Formats: sequence, structure tokens, C-alpha cells
Amino acid sequence: MSAQPFVLIVGGFSTPRAALLPLRAQLRAAGWAAGIFVHRFGMDCGEATFRQLRDHVAALRTRHPDVVALAHSRGGQFVKVLAVRHPDLIAATVALGVPTVRGVDNLGPGTRRRVLGVSRIGDIGVPGLVTGSCLRGACCGGFWDDLERPWPDSVTVHSVFGLDDTVVDGAVHANGLSSVTWVPGNHRELVTARISRSHAVELVRDVLTHRRAAARGSDSCYPARPACPILAVRQNGFR
Repeated sequence: MSAQPFVLIVGGFSTPRAALLPLRAQLRAAGWAAGIFVHRFGMDCGEATFRQLRDHVAALRTRHPDVVALAHSRGGQFVKVLAVRHPDLIAATVALGVPTVRGVDNLGPGTRRRVLGVSRIGDIGVPGLVTGSCLRGACCGGFWDDLERPWPDSVTVHSVFGLDDTVVDGAVHANGLSSVTWVPGNHRELVTARISRSHAVELVRDVLTHRRAAARGSDSCYPARPACPILAVRQNGFR
């Protein structure tokens, strides 16, 4: 087994693997083992994708002492359900614009229309796509229930939201986290803009530094980072 932890980037809805390569490159340049998990562009059934992620992370844990998830958007939903069901598999999460409320009603209107449109295509039998049954809970009821449960105490969660994000409103989804910070940019720029990627890499560094210090028995705390008031972001995001 490697002594080095592994940072797993988990992509969101309709996210191509190529869009996450610059973030992986920054993590590797910082000296960490890093990889990408994207299952069917993040557009498949929640439970089906959860199972794929669970098996992937379980395999990583046979080779690495810890797995830290760096998850964007819907990818963070899969990670949270994994953490709730198997808290031993995930050491910490850096969540970039992750919605933590069931269904699509709390997403921005444009994204909500796109997700519902994809589900209608899934309903007619196109494989690998979310369906209306997934969104309404008949297929993924347990997934949605676990998504809304608290994060396990053993899993550190740092969340980042974009100040111009009209997909995920941080005022709705920022509860129960170890820390919340805000960065310039929209939802997609959380993983594509260099300033956002650099902030995410800093948070990963904080997590791993803290865990190393804790393993040595040293006192350690996360550095304070600038944050914007929730109300200011709410006014900015969903007018």
C-alpha cells in the first residue's frame, strides 16, 4: 500500500472528463496522487452512479491510506451519499457548488429544465440517463434520503460556492459543513477557472496537512479564509 493519500476528483452533471484535467494537473503538480471519476458524464441514475463510485473508492482504499474527494456539483451528491453510507471510505471532501437538497426544485431554472429534459429522454429508454423515476424518488428514494442526512462527524467537509452561480444557491445548500467559502465566478468556473481551482487545491492542502498533524498528535487548525455573508450571496445568485 502507498503511504500517500489519494485525491479523487468527482465530476458533476454533463461534465466531460477533459474539463477536469487541468484541476488534476494542478493537484499532481502540488505533489499528490490524483485521479478523476466521471460515470456516463454524471447523467446516470443516482443509485447506479453511487455504486460505481463506491466500488472505485473501495479499490483505491486498498492502495492508499486515505481518499479525499474533490467533488463538483452533482458529483458531490454521490460523494455525500457514499460518506453517509460508508464513512470509512472517505476521509474528507472539498465540495464545489454541491446541491444537498433532494430533487431539482432548488436548482436554477435553466439547469432544472435541462435535467428534466434529460430525464424525459431517459424515460423513453435511452440507457445511461437519469429518468423521471430517479428524480421523483421511486428509483432513488434511499439516495435522496441519505443525501439530506447530516455529514458524518468523521468526514471533514469544506464547501465552496461561486458568487455568480445561478445553478446552486449557496444560501440553500451551505448547512452542516466544516467551512464555507465563496469565490468569484459561476457554477462551471468552480472547476474551469484557475482562481477557483487554486482555491480548491489550497483546501485539499489544508485537509491533508491537518490529517498529517493529527496523526502525529499535534494540535492543528484550519486557516481562516475569507467568506461572504449568506444573505449577500442569496441576493447575488437567484434574483
